[in-house]
Amino acid sequence: MEKRKFVVRKRLSGGARVFRAWAKWEVGDLILGAYKGETPNSFDAGKPNYAVDVEYAEFKDADLAASMVGKTLGLNNCGMLSKALDGLEIGTLIQVTYTGMGIIESGKFANKESHTLEVVTVSEEVEDTEEEEVL
Repeated sequence: MEKRKFVVRKRLSGGARVFRAWAKWEVGDLILGAYKGETPNSFDAGKPNYAVDVEYAEFKDADLAASMVGKTLGLNNCGMLSKALDGLEIGTLIQVTYTGMGIIESGKFANKESHTLEVVTVSEEVEDTEEEEVL
């Protein structure tokens, strides 16, 4: 009988997971990491939360930032984040920067305060490895 080999495609549970409520973020705080997808939201079953494997973090509290690197961070759902991550491929490197509070201008929650974020996809810069010939 041939021996079967299995490869992990997606971790569904376990692993070091941390959480930080948006109310504890300060303007300029950021994380950079691989988007891992949606996670269940125990407070609002209709809206998912999101998970990011943190590769780099920058917070006013440097110890906090260092403690997040290498862990999976759970991000609460908010409109701006939900819209930015809609349809994003799992594994994509993203940077999420907290930009403060803002007023929603239209829609169901018009004139209410909300957390604002800048979400961008990033890629690792590849250095030119060509060596120059010295004469």
